[in-house]
Amino acid sequence: MPLIKRACLFLMLVAMLIPRIAAAAENMPGMAHRLREADMDSGIIKGQVIQKDKSPLRNGSVLLYIKSLGPPPSVDEYLRIPNIIESTDKEGRFSIKVPEGTYFVSALKWAPKSKDVGPPRDGDPIFDLLDDKGQNKEVTVKNGSVVNVGVLPQSGIFSGKSQKFSSGITAVEGIITDSEEKPVEGAIVLAAFQNHLVFASYMTGKDGKFQLRTNDGGEYSLTVTSRYGGGQPSPGDLLIVPEEGADQTRILLKKGERTKGINLKIKKIIVPTPTGSGAMLDGKMKAPPLPIYQNR
Repeated sequence: MPLIKRACLFLMLVAMLIPRIAAAAENMPGMAHRLREADMDSGIIKGQVIQKDKSPLRNGSVLLYIKSLGPPPSVDEYLRIPNIIESTDKEGRFSIKVPEGTYFVSALKWAPKSKDVGPPRDGDPIFDLLDDKGQNKEVTVKNGSVVNVGVLPQSGIFSGKSQKFSSGITAVEGIITDSEEKPVEGAIVLAAFQNHLVFASYMTGKDGKFQLRTNDGGEYSLTVTSRYGGGQPSPGDLLIVPEEGADQTRILLKKGERTKGINLKIKKIIVPTPTGSGAMLDGKMKAPPLPIYQNR
């Protein structure tokens, strides 16, 4: 067969196969996902969260931590703030578009849209992606790639009694009070290091006392919030607003030591009606101090 005829036949065959290849990709979830969502400016981390009883974690929270911005998550020693948070579906599956980089992956029971989202509570299941040695597994994503981490299994049950101080763990302790000097319940202290939110405390109780742990010393900026999961406030939500001139409290922590006696003063506001990106406070429009890491 002449070369020109062979070339024409090849081109005709390719033209016939292209629609079939595209159709096959659409019928293959993994391939279709790669074609539709992965691009040259981001990658995708996907997987499934499975509970101890083998059932999927429906509408839970998948938490991603950028390795370069802090240590691996460790609920026993400190509570690191996730850099990206996204929900699982009814089958416990997740697919999250992320910038190129290396991540740690974990999950919690509460979904980002739930009012109950926040640090784990006693009895809550904990899910961590671990390696063969039981350490947090690193997940590296390149632009244009899809990384399937597989099943994220339940790694334990949270208990406040399991929190511990090991070598190198640093802490700041104190109390959160309102403008009437009363303790504030349901507040969370966030700590930023070099302009990045890194650590959080657990929610305060009726006594308003907090304890925030880190893995290292240094200068941190402390802020207070009432909604760990971010998002817009709803009618009836409690907003925690720093007093004028006290947006942040800077504190120098020494590695391996507890800094005690820190008093954080705030205002408490109940949201009457939704008003765009903020709430009407003292007759002026102000945005609530919510965490900024939620994936959108």
